[in-house]
Amino acid sequence: MTTPDQAGPDVHPPSGPPITFIDFLLDETGSMRSCAAETRAGFDAFVTAQAAVVGECFLTLSTFDSTGVRTPYENLRIDAVLPLSFFPGERTNLFDCMGERLASVMDQRRQGASLFVVMTDGDDNASAFWTMESVRDLVVRAQDQGVVVLFLGPPGQAMEVGSGLGIPADRVRPFDTEQMRETMDEVSAVVTAFRSGSDAAGFTQENVDEDR
Repeated sequence: MTTPDQAGPDVHPPSGPPITFIDFLLDETGSMRSCAAETRAGFDAFVTAQAAVVGECFLTLSTFDSTGVRTPYENLRIDAVLPLSFFPGERTNLFDCMGERLASVMDQRRQGASLFVVMTDGDDNASAFWTMESVRDLVVRAQDQGVVVLFLGPPGQAMEVGSGLGIPADRVRPFDTEQMRETMDEVSAVVTAFRSGSDAAGFTQENVDEDR
């Protein structure tokens, strides 16, 4: 099956509506069990909100735990995305997921803006192939090529991990698993700003400062 990024330049003429590719990496480890229902509801609300935004949008979802990285759909039109299937399992292989998926993004010939969203509630404790240093190198190269990376992590650690991964402070946010719906609403607002062409698409300073 031909995906939008493989179809060639004539698929998306320059005069058409804005085109955005969103890659969403979602932690599906055991520590997310307590907020599984809220995560499903929040993610589904995020998809519904983005489907209503003007402009084409293609979504890739990857979930991860120590049993592997799962990508149930890739470059799917956002209005075709079905409700989230989410069943938290084992340990956290964050770096392996980020490395695998970001490398895939950089291999694709995308004709549109690219947003890479990472959401995890814990530290990496199970990656076998990628380290923070190797992922950081990839993140820096991706950002140099125009990919915008957003990182949501656990309170007290998000800024340190985000900085270690080379992500600007205003694109890093701590989140509380007890406030998943509110967090997803904020992510949706940032994504909407990004899709509108805002160069300042990032989290509010208040939320950035929460983790200092």
